[in-house]
Amino acid sequence: MLPEDVIIGFEQEFAISFTPEDGTSLPELTYRTVLKQATECLIDHRVLDYENSMGGRIYIDHPLRVSQELRRGFYHHLEAATPECRGAREAALYSRAADAEILGRFLRVCQNPKRFSLPQGSYHLLKASTDWRGNWWGLHRNFRIPQRIPNEFLLSYLGPFLVTKVVWAGQGGIAPRLYGPKNLDSWPNSDKEIIFTLSPRALAIQGTISSETTVRRPLICTGRFSDYKSYDLPQWKRLQLIEGDPLLSDTITYVEAGMTSLVLRLLANNCFPRCFPRFETYQYREILNDFHILACDPTLKTPIHFASAITLTALEVQRRYLELIWENADKLSLTAEDQDVLYRFEEILRLLGQDPTLLAGVSECWFKYLLFEKKLAQYNTSWDACHEVRIEHHGKQISLSEYLLMLHHQLTALDDWGIWPQLVRSGRVETLFSDEEVAEARKHPPATRAAWRVEVLRQARRNRLLAPLGHSWSHIILMSFDPAAVNNDPTGRSNTQALRRAEELIKKILKERLIV
Repeated sequence: MLPEDVIIGFEQEFAISFTPEDGTSLPELTYRTVLKQATECLIDHRVLDYENSMGGRIYIDHPLRVSQELRRGFYHHLEAATPECRGAREAALYSRAADAEILGRFLRVCQNPKRFSLPQGSYHLLKASTDWRGNWWGLHRNFRIPQRIPNEFLLSYLGPFLVTKVVWAGQGGIAPRLYGPKNLDSWPNSDKEIIFTLSPRALAIQGTISSETTVRRPLICTGRFSDYKSYDLPQWKRLQLIEGDPLLSDTITYVEAGMTSLVLRLLANNCFPRCFPRFETYQYREILNDFHILACDPTLKTPIHFASAITLTALEVQRRYLELIWENADKLSLTAEDQDVLYRFEEILRLLGQDPTLLAGVSECWFKYLLFEKKLAQYNTSWDACHEVRIEHHGKQISLSEYLLMLHHQLTALDDWGIWPQLVRSGRVETLFSDEEVAEARKHPPATRAAWRVEVLRQARRNRLLAPLGHSWSHIILMSFDPAAVNNDPTGRSNTQALRRAEELIKKILKERLIV
């Protein structure tokens, strides 16, 4: 597998929060109705969800059913899928562009709620959150990999990387007792108690490898290789990873995508030695147990258990991957971008080993941890007792745990209420892309199949030949009994030929219409 074979795409989920103007509490059904209506206002139903200038999709994902034990309900969430991207930097850029596109639509709707028949109040756009009742807004990362790689190899050699990267690639946040590891010694004993987690998403992972994405979410998702960004089967397949958190940090998004891609290239090129730490399928419970405990351990001392009775810390495992990639640099044909990812990753691991809070300038997780610890110190309390401390906030008495939960949500917000965007504007956190680069990405697709899709959609709409339904990443359906415009190569190398075929098809349909 060569660098030019790499294709990456993200599916990013968003939530909208709403507080009534007078601060009063409303019935749950009212909240759900308002949030559903606000979400639907962000979608322009006059155009296709595939039809935007950067070649991605924006849509309302399927409703998520709340489990019986957590009561009832259906919830919708907004989702943005980036176009097919060549490499980690392009994927991180179009992730930012998708954020900007969603934020632009959100501000247009929620800054003037009366125009859209929405009640007055405070609306905020969250890139990642949870309703604490069974629904988690996460991130789906998609990678193009060779079909020949067995699923069990993905678990054995990619699995350890995914489990242990939470120490630097997590979003950070707060979890109530309900979602935490039950055997963690310091776990709170009250429903009102909370704990810091390196990765809120990690606590929602309940399987190691399966095709589920909403129930018993797995570490590695399989069985859906032919949908979404349809790849040129049978040589390639799509790997979907749903264990990670959506991030606002450009640097961590970039390094996480780049390192995952490099690990997959190690696997595709048979670079893993027999002695490398690996998981086996029989370790199902042990893998999940270690994952959940590690996600709630900011000391990073949790031992991870591997096959052959090997036990290592997360930091030691991440260093093993870094060393193995450098050892196989020639075999992997490392590009300048790959080397940049590795240098940044090496610095991240160095700071983690020295003091994780030194990453606060690039990592949301460690910025949150530092902020929350300062708040606990300010009120001379701990995580175990913070729910007992009462503070005044906007004229109301609330517990410190409630205040920390509010900060947690504020740190995931994309609008001006959000803390991370304020840090970016003040230059206190590192960014990779200028506003001009993001604006340019919103206007133009990458030179992958996305460019073909944007152009075919434009020509079909201009000639009024676009069918209202049935489109996919590789097929554009025209209003005709003829075959659809098709492009099964996500890399963009076949764009010229595929576009020529689509143009000939459009001309043929127009000619037949004139004859009729």
